[in-house]
Formats: sequence, C-alpha cells, structure tokens
Amino acid sequence: MQKNNGSIFYNIKLENGEAKLIIHPDNKLDFEKYTPEIPDIFNNSSNVVNKNSRNEIKKFKNEFNLSEPIIIKKFGQQGLYDNIRFRVSKSRAFRSFKAACWLKRLEISIPQPFLAIEYRTTGNKLINSYYVCKYIDFDFDLYDVYKEKVYSDKIEELICDLAIRAKKIHDNNIIYNDFHPNNVHFKRDENDLYEMYFIDFNRVKKSKSLNLKKKAKDLFRLRIPEGYLNLFLNKYEPNSADKLAKYIKKYYQKHLKFKKLKNKLRS
Repeated sequence: MQKNNGSIFYNIKLENGEAKLIIHPDNKLDFEKYTPEIPDIFNNSSNVVNKNSRNEIKKFKNEFNLSEPIIIKKFGQQGLYDNIRFRVSKSRAFRSFKAACWLKRLEISIPQPFLAIEYRTTGNKLINSYYVCKYIDFDFDLYDVYKEKVYSDKIEELICDLAIRAKKIHDNNIIYNDFHPNNVHFKRDENDLYEMYFIDFNRVKKSKSLNLKKKAKDLFRLRIPEGYLNLFLNKYEPNSADKLAKYIKKYYQKHLKFKKLKNKLRS
C-alpha cells in the first residue's frame, strides 16, 4: 500500500495476474472483497447507462451492498497499438481518476471519484480497466441548453457559468481535450436551481502553459452556437475574445474537413 496526495495505491495478486488500484479517501466500495469479482459482476449486469464501440458504463448498488448507486465505466482496448502502449503507460481508467482528482481540487463539480482498477497479466499486459464514481441522475446536458429545451430564460447565465469554469480549468494549465456538450451535464434541485457537472476525463492533460491557440483548440469542441460565442468569450477572456473567436472557427473548420475526409475513406 502507498499513499500519494491522499489517494491510496494497492497491488492485489490474483490467480492469473494482478489488480492495481488507486483509491480515493472517500471511496465507498469494499475493494479488497470485490476486486477479484468486479469483471464478472460487471459483465453479468444488464443495467447499462451508456455504451459505444469501445467503452461501457453501468450502474450498480445492491451488487456491492451500497446505500447509494455507483457508476462503473469499463474501458475497452483497440488493437495492437493499445496492447503495446498500455504495457508501459497507465490505463484510461487511471488517467480518468488522476484527472478527476485535479478537477476536484479546483472545486469543479464532477461525480465523486471512488477508485480505478487495472487488471493485468503477470507480463503487465492490460486486460481491462475500470473507473468507479458516484452515480448522478442528470436532468439534461449542454446540447439541451443550446437547443433551448430547458432554462431558455437562463441560457445566458448558463453560458457565462460555463465560461467561468472553463477559464478556471485553463488557468490551471489543464487541457480537457474532450470539452464536448455531451460531457457537460446538469442536475436540478428542489428549488429548480441547477448544478453543472463535467464528465469523461480520460483525455484530460496538464500543460506547462496554455497560449490562445491551445485554449481555442480545446474550446472549439464545446460547439457554442454562433449567437452565444461572443458572450462566452467575453466572460472567459474579454481582452482576447476576438482572437479566440477566429482561432475557434479555424479549428472547427479543420475538424469538419477531417470528419468529412474520414467519412469518405470509410465509405
């Protein structure tokens, strides 16, 4: 067992390899008891929250005798490249946990992280990795805000709030790398007030410094509608709003060209 910045590291020997864990001090899961069983428990559950070609997210509660539900995200691997690089680098689950702790320290609202687990062979080949956090039943995401499906009278307030949080992240030299509207969620309370949450951190990185181009490259992924972009940028960084707007449009156009080319090659 090792401790680092409050997190606890464990290596647990298994029959065909080992499990490596990084655990948050607020963890609620009895990891020692369930570590050998988590892959089977995950595979046998049908309570899917989200699934794509690579990753799968499921909700659990009774399976681990918990009072509140949790989310477990299983990260898949793609081909030979992943098999090679994850022998010498941390898994997506570990990267997600590390980034979640950075954001928590900045008081950016995210679902409470509990732990991350890597299952490896004796040769250090990554078999699977899992990220575990608190389950939050979100009410809507940023796309719903853009489409004015919710809080149409508060959209300017929400855009400004988003700008403040994005600036705080960038001011601490953190690049989100996946600032996508699907990764910004909201939860209503009993007074019809909202809390904004960020999710999906495995691409988050730290940089020595962020210039305007790096910031714009991160921000273009937010897909802020044209009518609200100036509002966002004037709250985010008013002295550089015009330059940032140009860079954002430039990166968005490059993204569209790349996407068009990729679709063409696939077809």
